Amino acid sequence: MLHKLYGLRIPIVFSTAMLALISIALLFTLPPTLGTLAPALVDSDNTVCRVLSDGSSECYPMIFQATHEFQPIRPEQQLPKGLHIRINVATGLKEAKLVSSTETEGEPESMAVALSGSDQVVASNQDKTIQLQSKPDEFTIDHGRNDAPIAAESVQKEAVKKTGVTGDINKPVLIHRPDGETHASTHGVGLGTHQLSAFDLTLKELQSHPNHTTLMRILDHLDNVVSQIDYGIDFAKSEYGIPALLDLMRGDDLEVREHAVLIISSAMSNNPQAQEAASRFGLIYELWKLFELQTDLVHQKRFFSAFGVTIRSNVKAILSFSDDNGFKGLSKMVAYFKRNRLPELIKIRILSLFGDMIDPDMFTTHDSKSDAPVSSIHTASADTIKEWCKICSVNWSGTYTTPYKEARDRGMQLLQKQGLCPS
Repeated sequence: MLHKLYGLRIPIVFSTAMLALISIALLFTLPPTLGTLAPALVDSDNTVCRVLSDGSSECYPMIFQATHEFQPIRPEQQLPKGLHIRINVATGLKEAKLVSSTETEGEPESMAVALSGSDQVVASNQDKTIQLQSKPDEFTIDHGRNDAPIAAESVQKEAVKKTGVTGDINKPVLIHRPDGETHASTHGVGLGTHQLSAFDLTLKELQSHPNHTTLMRILDHLDNVVSQIDYGIDFAKSEYGIPALLDLMRGDDLEVREHAVLIISSAMSNNPQAQEAASRFGLIYELWKLFELQTDLVHQKRFFSAFGVTIRSNVKAILSFSDDNGFKGLSKMVAYFKRNRLPELIKIRILSLFGDMIDPDMFTTHDSKSDAPVSSIHTASADTIKEWCKICSVNWSGTYTTPYKEARDRGMQLLQKQGLCPS
């Protein structure tokens, strides 16, 4: 009986083991679309193997094999100390090479972004520093420099001394761009003397008419930092930054023009102190005049967005722009709105901003008789108000989308609320 029982059990156990082996074998022989292989696996011989999107695989050393030429750093690779690292702006890939005899070897945590030709550096986050080098066409991250004068802790101490605000300098902050994009940033409050000096030199570099490659790299750098509140403020306070970008926005290079206006948007967005500092350059007037000159939809959107983030929620700027004894901004907006073949998207944005500009709830000034809030629309002439009433009327000619009608109706409600248009 036992013999029969064991005779029955042995084949069953054997079959189960075989099935397990077969299952494991199938798992590693299935196509990538069916298997569950990790994106990168470290092999026993210190190599990294990856399954690519097309189903093929590649293997390379786990330790980066540096030479005297820049090579791309592969996923999961480990870097030896003291390498020269850069971001290839053409490919977006991080590259590394051996440090040459003319470069200083140091700790791998100390990194620098090369921008121009100054010995001063701007301390950024996590001991990374922005450095200006002499080679005009080189924009690199130098791995191994040990001459960074200000570490993150020093920046934080300077911030507390300057603002009285304490906080984690490495705490991630979500930066919401005016164009709708959101990216993470780490930033401490306040810049020290060395950072301010070098940052000013970077801005001054814009006025030296660098070649196109160097110019675009400087603009790339500025776009990355001015969305952070204190860099935005110092950018607006600089004697070089806004005038240089206004000159670039008046130029013929469409790529440079678009990049420059995006930097303005980033610096001014949700930054009242930067908006106030920029007012001495007449920024809102210059942005409006530049907006009027744009002929393609992309640049119309970019310039109107920059104008909008600079003036929206900025009561002083709204009143200054709207004053009928000054720039006559609301009158200019009417004239622009009535242009032939103006894209509906731009009309919607103008109507939306117009509603924000005349909303009495935004204003702290009051009528002495009724104690009611007084909005910017009261600075406009009677003819200008009449034109806005026509534009916001349902009888305005044309067939429009729901977003247009909603922006138009809001404008009319705000005008009627202040007794400026017939009900």
